[in-house]
Amino acid sequence: MTTPQEVLNSPTPSWHDEDYVMVRNMAGRFMETEIAPNYEQYEKDEIVPRSVWEKAGANGLLCASAPEEFGGGGASYAQESAIIEAISHIMASMDLASLYTRALLPPTLLNTERMNKSNVGYLD
Repeated sequence: MTTPQEVLNSPTPSWHDEDYVMVRNMAGRFMETEIAPNYEQYEKDEIVPRSVWEKAGANGLLCASAPEEFGGGGASYAQESAIIEAISHIMASMDLASLYTRALLPPTLLNTERMNKSNVGYLD
């Protein structure tokens, strides 16, 4: 997978560590094997099937940065961006919100300082 740094001839950010590269490569392989072969059909149907979401979840690609106590992966936002980068390589024209933002937004909200014990009950 070509990286943005290669295309733009720019330096690699310091937060692109071994974990970032591992997650990006794993997510890229998933996108190439599970999404790319069916991309045209997903575009036509305007939906990604539930089975694909389940496979993505089983591979740690959904809610990756959500806290582990809420069922997420506890990954860093850098690792989360590696997943988004892999998605964008395959699905540049598909609305990424339909595949990913729904999985990214709730954990982002969970990680805010506003989350308190009174809200946790809704997650059980």
